[in-house]
Amino acid sequence: LILSDAFPGIKVVDLDSEKAKDMITRELDDNKDKPVVLITARRKHPASIYEKMAQGHLRSKRAAKEKINDLIGARIIVSGTSTQEGEYVLDRLTEAVKKGRFKVKHVKNHLQENSRLNYVGRKRLDRFVADNRRINGISSCTYTDEPRDSGYLAIHIITDDIEDGFNAEIQIMGLDVERFKELEDICYKC
Repeated sequence: LILSDAFPGIKVVDLDSEKAKDMITRELDDNKDKPVVLITARRKHPASIYEKMAQGHLRSKRAAKEKINDLIGARIIVSGTSTQEGEYVLDRLTEAVKKGRFKVKHVKNHLQENSRLNYVGRKRLDRFVADNRRINGISSCTYTDEPRDSGYLAIHIITDDIEDGFNAEIQIMGLDVERFKELEDICYKC
């Protein structure tokens, strides 16, 4: 609901829905000329939650809510690698933060240094973090650079207490990277 409000005219596809594949196809077709072509969301599968709890030695629901940052996940897919598209997304997310819809706890930059394929520049990401600190308190938003050797290009935003104490991870990536990420996720899970 938060992302639906932030990006009017773009439907958020619930990946847990039986109609998700049809909705994705329709959204990609309907939004091909927009900066954001697709937004998907999902709740982490219980088996994945149990696995993460075991890895982190977490023994309670409260601990899982506090320590697992992607119990709720969303992907904002931009049509290409234009900095205008990435800046548009950050502007819309900043407006949602200003309206009190959510707080940003952490920003992970998986973009490559000096790449012309990045969705936003480092200065724009720094401004996004600074805006979130100013809006929600000086230390409420942290930032790390985490480029990957694989060439994976994305920005991951971890929210703080999005709903009922749950944190969420919002990923921003291009359509080509999203397709690569789906394959990477399948290999990881196998």
